[in-house]
Amino acid sequence: DFTTMREGAKLFVGTHDFAGFSGPLANGTSTTVREIMEVAVNESGELFTVDIEGNAFLPHQVRRMVGALVDLSRGKMTKYELRQILDRDSNGQVAHSLPPQGLCLMNVKYNKIPLGGGEIK
Repeated sequence: DFTTMREGAKLFVGTHDFAGFSGPLANGTSTTVREIMEVAVNESGELFTVDIEGNAFLPHQVRRMVGALVDLSRGKMTKYELRQILDRDSNGQVAHSLPPQGLCLMNVKYNKIPLGGGEIK
């Protein structure tokens, strides 16, 4: 149900604590707050893609975000349950992770990185 996936994807946009969508962190004191600028769900027949733009990502975050959208579209999760995971009010529930096959890093943007290796101003 791509309409439901698109509705659920809107919940991710903004600044949230994505702890419920993260795998273990190498540094236990790292923040799990990330900003998501856009989530686009595109379909072509039975194939779909999810494009996510954010300021940074946690381990497994994208795989778990898309896993939650798939669960939502199949009726295995409600928007309320998805919101609970985002609000860290889910009693430890985390989104399930999709396998890494099909996950592609499409682009990386850096602000204020000088050409030629000089110092950042």
